[in-house]
Amino acid sequence: MTTVKRLLGGRLFWIVLALLVGALVAWEVVGLRSDQAVDDRRDAAVKTATAQVLDLTTLDSETVEGKLAAMAKRTAGDFADQLGGITTTFANLVKQNQITAKGVVDAAGVVSSSDKDAVVIVASSATVTEKGKQPTVRSYRMQITLERQKGEWKVNDMEFVQ
Repeated sequence: MTTVKRLLGGRLFWIVLALLVGALVAWEVVGLRSDQAVDDRRDAAVKTATAQVLDLTTLDSETVEGKLAAMAKRTAGDFADQLGGITTTFANLVKQNQITAKGVVDAAGVVSSSDKDAVVIVASSATVTEKGKQPTVRSYRMQITLERQKGEWKVNDMEFVQ
């Protein structure tokens, strides 16, 4: 009888150990998937914020309306109304002063994020040329506040920060 008990006890130990290892592996896989979902959501917020900044800092008299329209599609709430209220004036200013600007994103990072909202800081620079003037390089640092609507990030505030 003792030999049978030893065999059953030994096998039971290995069965329990295998079940525990399997449970730990499953736990890690679920955790990794969750981490990946958070990373993907944050990456999408950064992508939206940088696209918004690039459309603002890369423009000329021929493309300004298209850039503003693209920016408007990424906005929500009061910010969408604010942007809509200045687009004509902004486009006219760019055309009158024959402004061309070529922007680049120097760095971008998430300040905070959740399933519903995110704050992203974008550092960018642009080479700006106005009618009759030498090109100048300008540096910008913007804080972009986003909200998630139907799985897409929308900009609901944009401000210059120091």
